[in-house]
Amino acid sequence: MADRIRIGEEPAETSYVQPGLVQTQHAEALRHLGDLAAAEEYATEAVLTADHAHLRGQVHRYAGLATIRAQRGSVDEALDPANHMLDRVRGMESGRLHDRVRSVRTALLSRSSESEVREFAERADAELGLGL
Repeated sequence: MADRIRIGEEPAETSYVQPGLVQTQHAEALRHLGDLAAAEEYATEAVLTADHAHLRGQVHRYAGLATIRAQRGSVDEALDPANHMLDRVRGMESGRLHDRVRSVRTALLSRSSESEVREFAERADAELGLGL
């Protein structure tokens, strides 16, 4: 159904439905249900359309993919979207986005203490003043 969305044909009140939004929501639902393989597929699709979304949407897409990959034990693969997330969240004051950053940080640190993960955590702390 997501492929049937035509931005130019939709009513103004549905303008928040951007390419990849449905995939992002599916990925999150599947992650919560524990189907991480399917969740990663949807999250990857969502990230492929991230450049067409507003910055907050991009943060959520990259955070979702990073969290799913971390939960699957693919910490090295999770770092790239996690860093893209931090690049986009800079300067945003949003409790919800800060929660997303915290959850990605926690997911990564709970599975690895490699220097790249510690560097990411320090960067997240510095960006948002998390002080965790």
